[in-house]
Amino acid sequence: MNFQNPMRSQAIVFLRPCSAAIRPRGFALIVTTSMLMLLALVAVGMLTLAGVTLRTSAQGSAQSVAHANARMALMLALGELQKTAGPDQRVTARADILDDDIANPRLTGAWKSWEIRANSPPQASDYEKNARDSKFLGWLVSSPQPNANGKVEFAHQGVTNPVTLWGPGTLGDKAPGADLVTAAEVNVGGRKGSFAWAVMDEGVKVRVNTPYHEESSSQGMLTNRLGSGVRPNTGAIPLLAGLDRPMFLAGSKEFKTVEKGITRLDFGLAAEELANGMREPLKELFHDVTTLSAGVLSDVAAGGLKEDFNLLANSASLPAPYAGKGVYTSRLGITGPSDPRWESLHELAGLYKNGAELSKHEGAPMLRAGTPARWTAARGSNPENGEPGVANLAPPPGLVLMPSIAKVQVVFSLLTRDIYNYPKIRDTTPKVAGRESEEVKAELHDPWGRNFAGSSYDYLLHLLYTPVVTIHNPYNVILEFSELKVVFGNVPFALQVIRNGEPQTHEPAPLDTMFYRESETGDRHKRFGMTLKT
Repeated sequence: MNFQNPMRSQAIVFLRPCSAAIRPRGFALIVTTSMLMLLALVAVGMLTLAGVTLRTSAQGSAQSVAHANARMALMLALGELQKTAGPDQRVTARADILDDDIANPRLTGAWKSWEIRANSPPQASDYEKNARDSKFLGWLVSSPQPNANGKVEFAHQGVTNPVTLWGPGTLGDKAPGADLVTAAEVNVGGRKGSFAWAVMDEGVKVRVNTPYHEESSSQGMLTNRLGSGVRPNTGAIPLLAGLDRPMFLAGSKEFKTVEKGITRLDFGLAAEELANGMREPLKELFHDVTTLSAGVLSDVAAGGLKEDFNLLANSASLPAPYAGKGVYTSRLGITGPSDPRWESLHELAGLYKNGAELSKHEGAPMLRAGTPARWTAARGSNPENGEPGVANLAPPPGLVLMPSIAKVQVVFSLLTRDIYNYPKIRDTTPKVAGRESEEVKAELHDPWGRNFAGSSYDYLLHLLYTPVVTIHNPYNVILEFSELKVVFGNVPFALQVIRNGEPQTHEPAPLDTMFYRESETGDRHKRFGMTLKT
């Protein structure tokens, strides 16, 4: 079929008849008003949030500036500490060593050390104030004026724009004004704030958290206790009497609590746990006690670390730089005939390994006294003929283990003895003078019996002298010796006897001349010895 016109789609619309509709009025106004209120609320919220953000940002910026200033103060303090007290030849002390009238007595100062050389001993002028002040390097505290804290007088003066760094919060409410530590405020510039810093010296304080060992289970522990200082006793400090000594016994439950007190605040908490009411007294002792006192074994005079003598002592033989040399010659450059040898010190340090010389007495170590073979302290000394000899100034080739004489006393007594052997009549009956021939036969003491025979002299006056020798053991172990002979020569004593009001000598007679034969032969040396035994 042919279609002249193509087919088209058609839309059919159905219309429902209705009554005339009335559009509601005012709805758009309400919606608009609600939207405006919502927008206003959002705007206010955004403004509030923006304000909070700005304030937080400003506060964070101020806090960042404060942190940066604190960090800079810390770096400056560390740098100043390293510069003034870093080298080994430095010593530190608090300002209160200078005078009682110090504005800031707790400040820490640094000085150059003073190496006293034996070849150039100090003069009196070296101890004057100007000489001492010339070694001063500075106070470890902030100062707005450069180099102002480098003068000794800085501690005497008050601080401008002071900032309290250690106040009642650290030192307690009862802290005196002298204990408060203030430092000068240093402006950073512009509106970037300021800072202040100070360094405290913990090395001058007493450490209060060290333990002690009640029992020594080994020889090493005994030796350690013998060579150490007084054992700690924190309870002896009046304000810390609650911390009894048993609390510091190593290994005890209480000391485990003490060990937790690494810092001062931690130690305050630990002390409060052990004894109620200990935190406040610790605040008052801030400048006196510490938990961190430590030091370096440095040679303050010459610099570098101190030499460990243990390494030298435990070696089998002396190293070449020490062999055959004197201590003062090698260390101080002093020459002298009596310079002790390093060999003696090396031998002394190794005695604990010498079983031949070291023994025990009632559980305690004991040494046998002795001197090097063929060595004498004096040459030519002879107690028999009175020869005093010459002191041997050369150092001994080995170790001398001998006690030293601390004190010598002589007790003198007078008594009379019969010259002749007569039968006793009565103690109160005077003896009748005998004939010369009779008394020569009855003599008891020659030559006085012959010299005074037939005279009224029938008695001899004897002077007895008893030496009392006090010897000292210079070592820290028992020293054993036997038959130690001590010789006395030329004792400074003189005596004048007066009989019936008449002096028997023209002047006091020295002890050296009281022995008849020695006096007659012209040998006026009076020497006698005694043998000490243990």
